[in-house]
Amino acid sequence: MSSPSHETTPRGRAWMWFAGLAAVILLPLAIAWPLGGLADAGKNEPPKTALGQKLTGNRFQLVPKKAAYTTSDPNPSPFGEPDKGRYVVLDLDVTNVSRFPASLSDMAARLAIKLDGRPLDQIMSIKDQLIMRPGDNRGSLLNPGMAETVRLSWEVAAEAPDPSRLSVAVHDEDYQPSWSLLGYYSGTSLWYRQDDPRWILDTPLERA
Repeated sequence: MSSPSHETTPRGRAWMWFAGLAAVILLPLAIAWPLGGLADAGKNEPPKTALGQKLTGNRFQLVPKKAAYTTSDPNPSPFGEPDKGRYVVLDLDVTNVSRFPASLSDMAARLAIKLDGRPLDQIMSIKDQLIMRPGDNRGSLLNPGMAETVRLSWEVAAEAPDPSRLSVAVHDEDYQPSWSLLGYYSGTSLWYRQDDPRWILDTPLERA
């Protein structure tokens, strides 16, 4: 008498395949759960900060001092009438904490601005980027170790409502060597902006 066949039926093979797939999917979750992996998954938001708090990155140290909405020219020319318009103004204390000089535009490019939750086109709307020195607001060089008072201002688009809240995503930077395609060091190291913001400044706008 022949022994019973142990060949798996097509339905049985399908069940085994689905069971194996489920194990592959669920096993990492079962491991992550007791280790807190799932609990930490939503905790990657950058910390919120406020005016007056010191933010020390790899290249710049920033202390946001004032955020305001104004209809007065934030940097009127000494010649002629002030410009008419609507402006958002951000005043900061800025220190270049790296070993290399930097421009004011280098620092400003690391900030992503939103007005009432709407992204601001910082290039098209820029009004001024100024280092506020007594009697001379023309400087744009941030020398290492030298604290400066900085004013950034942008024009509010004519079709936009009067803004009431400012959000600034502050991106840090990493200093990395630059290598040529041939694999040797080129000597032109560069600062690279980190993809994710390190801090979020969220504050109501003063009316100035």
